[in-house]
Amino acid sequence: MKQVEVAVIGTGWCGGIRAETLSRSALVDKLHICEIRPDRLAEVKALTKPGDARRSTTRTSCATRTSRWSMSAPRRSQTIIPITRDCLKAGKHVLLEKPIALELWEADELITLAQRGGLKFTIGYSQRFNTKFAYAKKKITDGTLGKVVSRDGEPPLTRSLGKKIASA
Repeated sequence: MKQVEVAVIGTGWCGGIRAETLSRSALVDKLHICEIRPDRLAEVKALTKPGDARRSTTRTSCATRTSRWSMSAPRRSQTIIPITRDCLKAGKHVLLEKPIALELWEADELITLAQRGGLKFTIGYSQRFNTKFAYAKKKITDGTLGKVVSRDGEPPLTRSLGKKIASA
């Protein structure tokens, strides 16, 4: 099993959830938490329990107030960040929480950087609070739908909707 080194830069609500999940993953060799707010950094560090004895001795977690790690870590590292351009330029794979950008030219630039670098670049787009998905989850949980074996679908997001969201 190939393990990776991951940085979560920015630990707002989604970043905090991702950091907690990554801290429990056997696929993560090292987890870096980067946050500019000292109180939030301490909170996420406590949640990810870097010294927890349940973790293997090869896995570590470190916390920092800067994102300097993202530019100096080995290329095999993954990055979950709001400073996408710099990390793509540094040769990092990126999972970016939506939106990809506020302007189309910015999105095009990020995609081009990823393609030129042969990097994985994807957008996180959670639908868990959409009423349709919440209803489907309820019906899966209560057994109404039976055993689910696969799911396929795409969110109905258009450029005009993206502009509306960005201007809110």
